[in-house]
Amino acid sequence: MKMKDLAERVRELRWPVVMGARLRTEGVVRDDPTADIGVVYFWTQAGKILASHGAEGNALKETHPRLSVASNLYSARSGLNPMIVNMAANPYIRHIVCFGTELKKDPKSNSGKSLRKYFHNGVDDERRIIGNEEFGIDGGIPVEFANMLSMDVTLHDLSERGSLSEQIARANQLLDDIPHEGPSRDITMLELSKPKSSIMPFEGGSIVVKGDTVGATWLQVVDQIMRYGGLSLMEEAPKGEEGRKVRELNSLVAIILEEDPDSPKLERYPFLNLNEEAIREYIATQILSSNPPPEMKYAYGGKMRAYKSLVTEESTRWKDGEKIMEVEGVRRVVIDQVQEAIDVLVRDLYSKNVVISTWNPALELTAKRDSSPCAVTVHPLYKDGRLNINVTFRSHDMYEGWPMNAFGFLGLQKFMAEGVSKVRGEKIPPGMLTLTSESAQIYEKNWVDAERVLEGHHKFYPCFDDPRGHYIFAQEGDIVRVEHHALEGKIDEFSGTPRKLRDRIALHGPNDPAHMAYIGWELAKADHAIRRGERYVQDKDEMDK
Repeated sequence: MKMKDLAERVRELRWPVVMGARLRTEGVVRDDPTADIGVVYFWTQAGKILASHGAEGNALKETHPRLSVASNLYSARSGLNPMIVNMAANPYIRHIVCFGTELKKDPKSNSGKSLRKYFHNGVDDERRIIGNEEFGIDGGIPVEFANMLSMDVTLHDLSERGSLSEQIARANQLLDDIPHEGPSRDITMLELSKPKSSIMPFEGGSIVVKGDTVGATWLQVVDQIMRYGGLSLMEEAPKGEEGRKVRELNSLVAIILEEDPDSPKLERYPFLNLNEEAIREYIATQILSSNPPPEMKYAYGGKMRAYKSLVTEESTRWKDGEKIMEVEGVRRVVIDQVQEAIDVLVRDLYSKNVVISTWNPALELTAKRDSSPCAVTVHPLYKDGRLNINVTFRSHDMYEGWPMNAFGFLGLQKFMAEGVSKVRGEKIPPGMLTLTSESAQIYEKNWVDAERVLEGHHKFYPCFDDPRGHYIFAQEGDIVRVEHHALEGKIDEFSGTPRKLRDRIALHGPNDPAHMAYIGWELAKADHAIRRGERYVQDKDEMDK
């Protein structure tokens, strides 16, 4: 093949062919199609790697003529597939250099393991990465091509080569020293799998789902977004770029009723790809610690437990704060909002003033940072003998981020409930955890996988443990008598024709669609029996056969 012609063809593709807008915004992409080395720095902040993102001192040589692209690689599940598609479209890429911080205890976030195992072992006939079989390649990537590519591109792993500064220095050296091989394959255009499901009509507004556990609730979350989520973008894309597509619902409310973060029911939901060690690590380091891990752009613990604020000297509560000399009468203080919230609840268990915030407008809004906290408020409320917590997210990755976030805030809820209980000398258990996601999105890269999980695990179970009560039907001549029962016993009784009962129960009845469907079925059976002069008995009828 002619090198000049090949380079022109790559340039015409506007490479990278997938996720180009994000790679250019959050990393660096050089427009030289003949550059042959890509760099991956896993979970490390770009601001510690790239001078263009604020790195000081030792930084990656992002203008080096051999550097093609440099970016993070977060996801073990979905990060590798776009990478393979981009390498397939650019035969000049022959080397990948990887280094930086990895989240090795979290299977979903351990992208380094997937990357290494792919390049070292390839994939098996079932598309699984050999040595990391929990994850595999997309159905749009032929197995034979994936294995050829893993051998044609060389991985240079610097992850164990000293400090981050030393790794960057070694990566810069490799940009100079790696022998230039040139392309050995032609351009191959691959297309990742598309979802089968279409988006259903939706009236807009909030959707509420609830379940006993994180796994059960998450399945409903994914189902609602894949069914009703409209197409949107994560940010406005540059002219000529497609942008990051998502399916999005606004103000999706997800309620978890009784999961214990210290004993999560993970065996029921293997598709979450989480383990107890990863959950404990996340709660300890990213939720409860005031010192976020150095590799993270931010952590909720640091935002909640070391919140920086300015107060006037008139506030004696913060008299020990650092005085800002340039502004008379103003001090800078660091607030542990979690402990302050516990203290308020100890004094007044019914207080409605306990709102923990991670949002600092001076940093997140006016400074327009490219990585602001997704969870913005935490609001504990005591009710019915339990400490409920409501968490609001401005933007939320519901497929890859939501499950671990849910376990994290369950950990915070338990920590706060135990803290209040200890000081007050009374048992106050955790109650419901409500997560409200104002922009609840599933990224395009996860759509096919989301469908696969729903097909295999989201089933209808006709079990009506409805907190709004249950209904007992009994025929009395040409009408039906209804008793409405709750945990405390019978709370209402009324009667009428099946059609009148349908209207009354629909107006004031249960919120569970499955329960409503059951009631409709029973009333239809009662109507059918009465019209035929037969006897109706709840849950027993020829219509069931």
